[in-house]
Amino acid sequence: MRLPLLLPIAMLVLLPFAGCSQHQTTLATAPATPSQRLHDPPQRHMQAPFVLSLTGPQQPAANALELLATLHSQLGQPASIDLDLTLPSGAALVAGLRKQTVPLSPGQPSATRAFRFALTGPLQQPIRVRATLQSDGTMGAVADREYPAPLPPPPSAPNAPRMIGGLPLATPIEVVPAH
Repeated sequence: MRLPLLLPIAMLVLLPFAGCSQHQTTLATAPATPSQRLHDPPQRHMQAPFVLSLTGPQQPAANALELLATLHSQLGQPASIDLDLTLPSGAALVAGLRKQTVPLSPGQPSATRAFRFALTGPLQQPIRVRATLQSDGTMGAVADREYPAPLPPPPSAPNAPRMIGGLPLATPIEVVPAH
């Protein structure tokens, strides 16, 4: 008596998976025709022209903080990148320049700048560093980093259904073979 009720449920659960698996295999193994290869646009991968990282202690000392801003060029040609600090109230720059231009070249693709701050209390706002690639009108880029780094977003809930036909997906379905 259970078999007639459970068989349609099992088919509902298994058919979507069988269909997806078969479709993916077909797409992965089907060769492109010569006419498709001629009309497909060339694949281009965009790469950031530079990377900005900001490092510092997990927690600042009671009244002092040191941060390192590192730039790494990925252009393979000379570039000038402007660094600009934004300080919250309660933080004063003691060493380093608030605004500066950092030259990078193929011979020296990376540069690090140190900043020291005097703190009058806990940071109420983050310290921000902005790096801007000087633009000639054809290309430009901006990168922002904060200290302390913002918390990552919470993980998103899975979108997969948890129940099908009133049964939880984790519940095994008993199938009794016919004698």
